[in-house]
Parts: sequence; structure tokens; C-alpha cells
Amino acid sequence: MSITLLCLVKGNTTANAFAVDIDREKLVSHLKKVIKAEKAPEFDNFPADKLKLWKVTIPDDRDDPLSNLSHQDDQNSL
Repeated sequence: MSITLLCLVKGNTTANAFAVDIDREKLVSHLKKVIKAEKAPEFDNFPADKLKLWKVTIPDDRDDPLSNLSHQDDQNSL
């Protein structure tokens, strides 16, 4: 069974969010490869294993939740 994830590159707005589909049983390393492929050619010179991913929950009942979004290194890092 696959899952669709909405992804956002740090520093971009929600208007630049993109979807990726991946099997639920796949590893994070597989997800990184899918994201890298989706963002080609922008990520062509960046190894997939160097991507840092964070799991965040953004409430859909707020107008601009990303304006206050922050993260700490390694917390919720995948």
C-alpha cells in the first residue's frame, strides 16, 4: 500500500509544496531517493543520503502556519 506525502523544501512557501508517493513498507533512504528524483534537476548535485528530513504536522485550520514553524536539529529527524 502506498502513501502520498506532501513535502516542502526548507525556506520555500507552501505554494512550492510537492507530493511524493512511496510504499509504506519502504525505508527512509528510499524516500530520500524519491524526493531527490522529484526535485530534479534542482537536487541533481546533492546526494540523496545527505538530505535531512523532518516529520512535521501543520494544522490545516490556520492561514499561515509556516510563518511560526521551527525545528531543532535531529528532533523528529528521519
